[in-house]
Amino acid sequence: MPKVKVTPNLIIITLLLLVSQGCSLLKSPSASSAITKKLRDISTFEEHFAGMAFYDPQADEWLYRKNADKYFTPASNTKLLTYFAALKTLGDRLDALQYYRSNDTLYFRGTADPTLLHPDFSTHLVADFLSADPAKVLVYLPDPVPVKFGSGWAWDDYQYDFQPELSDLPVWGNVLRLERQDTSTSVIPVFFEPFIEETEGKYATREAGYNLFRLGAEFEEEEASIPFISSPELTATLLANALQRKVLRNDSLQINDFQTLQGLRSSTLYRIMMLRSDNFYAEQMNLMGSFKLGFGWNTDAYRNHIIRQYLGDLPQPVRWRDGSGLSRYNLITPESMVKLLEKIEEEAGFEQIKNTFPVGGKTGTIRKWYPGQPPYVYAKTGTLSNNHNLSGFLITNSGKRIVFSLMNNNYVRPNSEIKEAMQQLLEFIRDQY
Repeated sequence: MPKVKVTPNLIIITLLLLVSQGCSLLKSPSASSAITKKLRDISTFEEHFAGMAFYDPQADEWLYRKNADKYFTPASNTKLLTYFAALKTLGDRLDALQYYRSNDTLYFRGTADPTLLHPDFSTHLVADFLSADPAKVLVYLPDPVPVKFGSGWAWDDYQYDFQPELSDLPVWGNVLRLERQDTSTSVIPVFFEPFIEETEGKYATREAGYNLFRLGAEFEEEEASIPFISSPELTATLLANALQRKVLRNDSLQINDFQTLQGLRSSTLYRIMMLRSDNFYAEQMNLMGSFKLGFGWNTDAYRNHIIRQYLGDLPQPVRWRDGSGLSRYNLITPESMVKLLEKIEEEAGFEQIKNTFPVGGKTGTIRKWYPGQPPYVYAKTGTLSNNHNLSGFLITNSGKRIVFSLMNNNYVRPNSEIKEAMQQLLEFIRDQY
């Protein structure tokens, strides 16, 4: 064996390498100890089931973990799964409609695109397409979604705007909108005006099993939205009224040779869904993905496909039951949420994340929290009764990008106190690292 000549330079290099390795090994425990100490000053997290994970991808190390391998109800953090699946499935533009021409007839069916006549959008490609088509006859081929609500949803939330019915061809977002103007209230779509009666009180409500609405005489909100009960017949009627064209319906005709009309840029829908935490868009995105991959409206099969195909390497398997997070059957760990966020960044890039995720102190559901100049938090909230979570990216003062997930389940404090504790912790990590 040849002898190695030991020189002063070799000794110095060896010592530097050992010191560097030692610093690397000490860095994570040091960060963990500092965060542990800080958490002692924030007693809020000790009063309920709390989990958190902070990961430095550049150093490939965990800064801190607490209950990070335990399962939590993610609430609207579930939309991060929906967003990731859409990035993998839906393409740059939404499949807005499928159609088939035969002589002077245009047959069309829905793809679950939620944008048709929705006031969120200034352009309405599907409505313009159907309105201007030279066909003498328009025929809607309904393909009803078998279950209009998600697994585990609260039955008595049927009349709240965060839980519209799911459908193959949503129109007006499947909600009735009331807009207050001085002493009058306008109804959108106007088709529903005859189905509204004035009652005592100050609320707008709907009957459980009917499209019968009640408007309180003291109603003062500038705007209110109430989901209506969708059906193929109602969809055809609402379309006919909006297009000023007769729209027929055929419930049994089978056509296989459809063309696809491309709609809005997918990123436009993703941004609104994430900033507003829009449940309807999230659920319809699951339906769109399921339809596009050939699962029909079987979103369970679609979600299981995404899990098997792309999420098999999560630290702990995810239980994913709906698109929005309304279901309390959803379960995920902070560690797996961090890994999911890394996958989203790999797929979308951080610039798109900055344009899509809520920004602390500026946009979306965290516009009133986590302020900083420049912004330091890009993250998705998730809130149900007694549950509040926040998962995303934190930019430290030194320029590091930390991937994190904070999950709080089963607390009885006001949400604002949970958010205040989270803000203290995130500011500490921003300033220290």
